[in-house]
Amino acid sequence: MIYGKFIPLVLASSLLVACGDGDNGIGSSSAYTGKRELAALNTSNQNTFVAGLIFSLRDIAATGSRVDENAVIDVPSMMQRPEYLSRLIKRQVNNRYQAREVNLPEACSGGGFQTTTGNLDEGTNTGILRITSSQCSENDMVIDGVVDLIINEYDNYIKEPTDFIVITSDLSETINGVSYSVSGNIHFTNGAVGDAGIYGWEVKVISNLARKASTGVQQLDNNLQVEKDYNSSVSISGGFCDGSNGCVSIITKVPFYIPTQGEIVMTGANNSRIRIYPLDSQTWVGVDADGDGTYETNTPYTDPF
Repeated sequence: MIYGKFIPLVLASSLLVACGDGDNGIGSSSAYTGKRELAALNTSNQNTFVAGLIFSLRDIAATGSRVDENAVIDVPSMMQRPEYLSRLIKRQVNNRYQAREVNLPEACSGGGFQTTTGNLDEGTNTGILRITSSQCSENDMVIDGVVDLIINEYDNYIKEPTDFIVITSDLSETINGVSYSVSGNIHFTNGAVGDAGIYGWEVKVISNLARKASTGVQQLDNNLQVEKDYNSSVSISGGFCDGSNGCVSIITKVPFYIPTQGEIVMTGANNSRIRIYPLDSQTWVGVDADGDGTYETNTPYTDPF
């Protein structure tokens, strides 16, 4: 099975939701037809779950930034504000002199085009935009289909959207030569926060996306939450499913922070576990297949794809 190029990244914090329905009325759950029972985790499927989760996080971030394959983690490239969508929203605000209908066709950097339509409120810059893509090539990804962008909050002082939802049904993405059908929603919130006089930018993302690949692979983000705190520590929690193996719940026992600390644990059937952690500038994976609390194997992660 092919998940695309391995992108190392930061993982962290505590379980918020277990692997369950998580549809949110948008259709991601019904679009996923793979196994839903907890997966029996072992050395045979450890890389499937690690690579699948990382692919999902890359798709959520969708910044197009490139990461050194030998790096253990890279917060800025994977957990910065969703740059493309933020720039798109800001363009609509900057191009608008009063509340009016938006209708803007635009060429994509690698070929194809996107057309953005919709309405934004004159005072709040909130509203709904529809982005229709036709063979739009951006950063090694080709997109076809329709995405609705619901802008709930916009900060006019910093000129940034701070709360928006991306909704799609059967969007077509081609990544590294593999085609995916994507359905569901991602909710982004972000803003300046701080403590004791130290301020930074916090990002929170909740994904309920289902992906089906042309290779037969299926994935489900079931309330998969990613949160970057103002101090750049990153947390991940929630549920994730692989169509052939089943589902896992995710917690992080040690917050990930550039560049040497962190531990995320995926738990499946009978308390079987996979842990992901950095060691000696590499990503390592441990497996507790019998659920007794002891990781029988600990090996450096190697991209199998």
